[in-house]
Amino acid sequence: MRKFFIIIIISLSCYQFGQAQQLPQFRHAIFSHFYYNPAYAMDPHKPDILLNHRSQWTGFEGSPTTSSLSGTYGFMEDMAAGLTVSNDVLGATKNLNLTLSYAYQLKITDEWFMNFGIGWSFMQTQLDGSKIDLYHDDDELVMENLSGKSWKPDANAGIMISNNVFYGGISAMQLFEAKYRLFDDIEGSIAAQRHYFITGGGHFNAGRDSKIYADLTTQLTSGTPAYVYMTGLWEYNNSILAGLSYSHGDAIVLNVGYQYQNFVVLYSYDIITSSLMSVSGGSHEITLGYHLDFEKSTSTFQPMF
Repeated sequence: MRKFFIIIIISLSCYQFGQAQQLPQFRHAIFSHFYYNPAYAMDPHKPDILLNHRSQWTGFEGSPTTSSLSGTYGFMEDMAAGLTVSNDVLGATKNLNLTLSYAYQLKITDEWFMNFGIGWSFMQTQLDGSKIDLYHDDDELVMENLSGKSWKPDANAGIMISNNVFYGGISAMQLFEAKYRLFDDIEGSIAAQRHYFITGGGHFNAGRDSKIYADLTTQLTSGTPAYVYMTGLWEYNNSILAGLSYSHGDAIVLNVGYQYQNFVVLYSYDIITSSLMSVSGGSHEITLGYHLDFEKSTSTFQPMF
């Protein structure tokens, strides 16, 4: 029992250091809302297929690395389905997640729509004891090679309201707060925390073939400070993308990208502002997206002014 809890404390200390990061963080929030809210499967502005890789706090041993692939498809005018596969590695822990989503769109007025979404997820949490390096190798209380994994189902749900300019949403992830028991012969478990997300933003015409995308994402989790992330992105001539983001207490983010026909690529670099700046070389994230019908996604955009 003592061995189990020491291993868990070592592993979860990384989460405390990373603002209780049980879920992956994404810098390209305008494209990745669907990961946190299944109702965004009906959002016509985002790419239908999204491939993302993020290396967080490079140079810091055991730092988070996340890779994900997601896709959505509107099989009816008011319904869409989605699939997300992600692999999140943090220190000695690894989370493999598969989520199936469904969204339904309700027309409120001629201009406003409300989307409802639900997702069913299956997550494997794994602890790799071989990646734990002890100061005293002969410590009798800790078994470095103690490893285990556990599969658990969970659920996500959310709503989204939007018109041709503005959007907003609220969602909850890990609704069941599943408990992962990694070792059959040892008592104890790791509990998933319920996460709440509030999102909002808009698409604005800036003149001269330019558009501005503004987005605000807030994450709320019990026992941890609120996570606030703000993004401003400029688009020129439906091709060049550039902008800044701010992650409260964490980083200032530089974003650059390019769109060509149905494809979009976006890269971000984090300038760390937290205490990790002295030991980290920053964070890198790259996103590749593909619009199944790019003309439809652009035609739904109506300038605000």
